[in-house]
Amino acid sequence: MLPAGTYQYDGFVGGNTASATAGVQTRLSTTLAGSGCFIIRIIRGTSYFNLSIDQGMSRRADTNANLLASIDTGAAAAACIGIMNGTLILTSAQTFGFEIAQRNATDASNPTILSTGSYIRFVKIA
Repeated sequence: MLPAGTYQYDGFVGGNTASATAGVQTRLSTTLAGSGCFIIRIIRGTSYFNLSIDQGMSRRADTNANLLASIDTGAAAAACIGIMNGTLILTSAQTFGFEIAQRNATDASNPTILSTGSYIRFVKIA
């Protein structure tokens, strides 16, 4: 849980699936009450060893703070990573975690997996 305040953050999030029909989607498990500047660089591909499509950098500066860890792929791209940093202002204490799901389809035989080492580090600055 993070108390209300202003935070600088950085992190890494990744996900993959063996499915040929369902893509990967990650985000925070709750919508945070706050705002900030969210910078995420997203790279996707057919596997962690073939992350060949750079989706570039996305920036957010609004009240939809769950997007600070949001990455996703289409069905053809079975793995993606996001490298994030920015500033977040929480208006009240918040508890949250990573959420991962399939995107575009449901494939019960090939689950979507959150990468080992996915993290967000927050440093309170005010």
